This record gives sequence, C-alpha cells and structure tokens, in this order.
Amino acid sequence: MRVFAILRIDDDSLAERCRGALIHLARTDDDWDVRNAAGCAVFDLPGAERELETMRSMIAAEQEGFVRENVGAALAMFLRRRDSA
Repeated sequence: MRVFAILRIDDDSLAERCRGALIHLARTDDDWDVRNAAGCAVFDLPGAERELETMRSMIAAEQEGFVRENVGAALAMFLRRRDSA
C-alpha cells in the first residue's frame, strides 16, 4: 500500500476505485495491520477529501486502538496539508 504514496494517479475513476478498495480493506480485513495500512493509504490518493465522513466513521468503528490512532493521525495530517495548501 505504500506504493500509493509514490504513484501518480490522475484518473478520477481509478482513484475512486482504489479508495473504495482501501476503505473496504480498512473496514473488513481480519488483520489489524492491513486495516491500519489501508486506512492510512486512503489519504495518499486524489479525492481523499470525498471520503472524510466515511473515514471518520471507519475510525470510530475500529476496535483496535492502535489502528484508530494511526488512521486518525493520517486524517489529521491530511487535513493540515489540505488547509495549508
């Protein structure tokens, strides 16, 4: 999932499908490490601002504190980057 940070995804449809797949993993995977990485990776994709409410909901529903904290931190960093741009 680290590849999303270095890939240049200019196609809106592709970015939307990638975000959807990552959100699905972040919500449903049995491995907390996969949920963590997928949730954080959402914020490296174009259009992440469209997923803010979804991601807040996912963070609130996450059982593992480590994942909640990491994805929450990724959300906070995304918002800071967006607001300072």
